[in-house]
Amino acid sequence: MIGIVCLIIFMLFSSVTLTPRPDETIDFSRVIRDNVNPEARVVDIVMLGAHNAFTGGITKKSAVCPHDRHVLTRPFFKKIAPGMLYRFTKTQKSDAAGLLQRGVRYFDVRLTYFDNTWHTHHRLISAPLEKYLIQIIDFLHNNPGELIIFDIQHVNMGNGTFNGLWNFIASVTFEGRSLFDFVTYNPFTTPLGTLTLGEATKYGAAAVILAKTPAARNGFHYEYQNSVVSIWHNKIQSNELIAQIQHQSTSQVNHNTFRVNQAQTTPNFDNFKNAAASLFSWSILSHNSKHNIKLLNHGDFMSWFEVMPIFMVDFSDSPRDGFNRLVIEKINEFNNGL
Repeated sequence: MIGIVCLIIFMLFSSVTLTPRPDETIDFSRVIRDNVNPEARVVDIVMLGAHNAFTGGITKKSAVCPHDRHVLTRPFFKKIAPGMLYRFTKTQKSDAAGLLQRGVRYFDVRLTYFDNTWHTHHRLISAPLEKYLIQIIDFLHNNPGELIIFDIQHVNMGNGTFNGLWNFIASVTFEGRSLFDFVTYNPFTTPLGTLTLGEATKYGAAAVILAKTPAARNGFHYEYQNSVVSIWHNKIQSNELIAQIQHQSTSQVNHNTFRVNQAQTTPNFDNFKNAAASLFSWSILSHNSKHNIKLLNHGDFMSWFEVMPIFMVDFSDSPRDGFNRLVIEKINEFNNGL
């Protein structure tokens, strides 16, 4: 009986994720520049994507996002199961600099206006947006020819506004440049489906920004709804998720948009089987570090790139079984043929 009680307490409070650290010796800083033809359309470039990219700063003590209404973020659950909440909200181990160094080029960004500034979050507050912006700007400044996608998936506004967010992004600078300085084309007059890597990176590195608000004539972003095909499968079982990916890979899509393969598993509790699988997965990081290898070893993995060039996962720079190195090798192989 005592053992069971101790196990339950450990499950509720432990912040151990049972995962290895990313391999910090890996350097894929020139993965686009060295492997993609400048004539390639940006929507056709295969990229490694990070789901809930900026959660590396989440700890067991992180504050609950004040504008989140999920049942897991109720004060009662935070008190009785802080470790479990942490393990089910932290989807990446690395910060933006680490992800960029290890080949991630598509960032799924979740923001909230909290404590009078903009933060990144996933149920729990991760870190100030400024931290990640500076790391991205630093990387782009030092790696001409590279391209990143900054996809603002969700914004919990609170007292904030999109105009306020744009002004904030413009105000965050490194070496005298903001993220907007890497958008040297006009998204309002340049259709996304015609934008090539060479055009985007004509003056150095480049960023493509997406947001769920109408594009403006003098703005810097494409409107999300017209620019992305991205289906969330909401599966915890790898075999069920892969079946959904297989089905999506045979569907007709708009090839003038970014096409995202949301390949991450998701804890869910809609039935006993999924609830048990979610609990025994222990953490998002642990479950997906094993799941990512199953994806990589699937016989149709390379063909998925033809329909869904953006391969987005949790723990995107996982070193387990060589995932990070192997996935970039496969991405480079495909991109060299564009």
